[in-house]
Amino acid sequence: MACFLVESHKTLLAHLVALHDQLLTKKMREAHHAFAQRYQRLRRQYRRGLLKLIAPGNTVLDPARAPETPLATLLQDLDASALRHAVTICTERHQREERGAIDALRARYPGLRRYLPACFALPFQGEPGSEQILKGLDLLRQREAGTLQTLPRWAPAAFVPRKFWPALSETDGTLDRRTWELGRAVAVRDGLRSGDVFLPASRRHVSFPNLVYDPTRWQGERDHAYTELQLPQEADDCCARLEHAFDAVAQQAERSLPTNAFATIREEHLHLKKRDALELPPRLTHLRRTVEGAFPRVRIEDLLTQVEAWGDFTRVFRRPGERAPRVANFSITLLATLIAHGTHLGIATMAHSVEDQITADMLQEMSQGCLREETLKAANALRVNFHHSLPLSAVWGDGVISSSDGQRFGLQASSLLGSLYPRYFGYYDRAVTVYTPIAEQHSVFHTQVIACSVREAHLRLGWAVRK
Repeated sequence: MACFLVESHKTLLAHLVALHDQLLTKKMREAHHAFAQRYQRLRRQYRRGLLKLIAPGNTVLDPARAPETPLATLLQDLDASALRHAVTICTERHQREERGAIDALRARYPGLRRYLPACFALPFQGEPGSEQILKGLDLLRQREAGTLQTLPRWAPAAFVPRKFWPALSETDGTLDRRTWELGRAVAVRDGLRSGDVFLPASRRHVSFPNLVYDPTRWQGERDHAYTELQLPQEADDCCARLEHAFDAVAQQAERSLPTNAFATIREEHLHLKKRDALELPPRLTHLRRTVEGAFPRVRIEDLLTQVEAWGDFTRVFRRPGERAPRVANFSITLLATLIAHGTHLGIATMAHSVEDQITADMLQEMSQGCLREETLKAANALRVNFHHSLPLSAVWGDGVISSSDGQRFGLQASSLLGSLYPRYFGYYDRAVTVYTPIAEQHSVFHTQVIACSVREAHLRLGWAVRK
């Protein structure tokens, strides 16, 4: 029970961080979208208002008009109401340019304020360089406890994103509490993403350096590591060394540009001379087409049946506590179930597409009884090991190097992993990332569903360490 509670605590902390990230990101994107729509409508009015301001300006500056002309006379010549409207539009346009996006986010502050104190009461810690964020969190806890009534003038604000700065200060020089708290929320979110801020008891958002190296062990091996890697121990010396290396590479690239057959610089921009750095000879292209044309078209059920005959991977698909002998058409039903789920064909459609008396109920029973995480992992391990044993696989490498990437898919149902990804799915539709590492022998040895906002670098490192 104690172990279960500890693991549940880790999982809940990870979920809380994910919820904070998703909700804050959603509010920021909604605010940006609302600002963009209003700014687009305002831009058309701004053009007309600017023309109305230009005309009175020319009237006032007309040299033919007497300098002592009274204001009342000028207002009679000009359309005063239209002039006031034009001034209002131009003023709003200027304010929108300065702080329109942050004002739209500040309007959504009451909804965020309901959970921010409870979220930031979590025991956050930080790596060196994140002291101001932690100090800002401590100020919030003091305010919630009642020991601090107002936000002090000396409150840290360096962590506030630059786009928040126009709305950060009041006219009397004090900090705007709403903008400051929103900036701190964004800083905590970004710190959790980068690893600068972490929760020691969390499952995912922990201190990355502590995972790689224990502080006590590092102090004992630090000097030897720097000597072995031939690196300076002082930060200034390291920065000077990096600057020198960068300058050397930049100068070498500049000297080689006149003879570079791939790229050149025109009008301070990099231009490619070729579409690809590696030219494929016509013989290789012809060989590729010949090899591709020699492969026959194979139906997926025939392909799975042949692979099953080679590796017998269906033997690991067993129901929990299975003891009774399997039915005669077990393998056929299992393969049909795998095809139904793997191709998104669906159980009902698959039942109408197969023969051999396989019904939708049989496919549904197979899905619920045999398709579990442990059985799928065991079957995939058999397939990868069989592929690794083939002589042809060794041509591509020994299988210890992998390449990883993620594919984004939209969601139709609600999910904790679902997150906004406006680049492909707009501002309101959620999506997930299917992260897949592939060995150099072209075998897929794992698949993991993650949120689109999760950085994939730590997953790549994790698989590298495991291999």
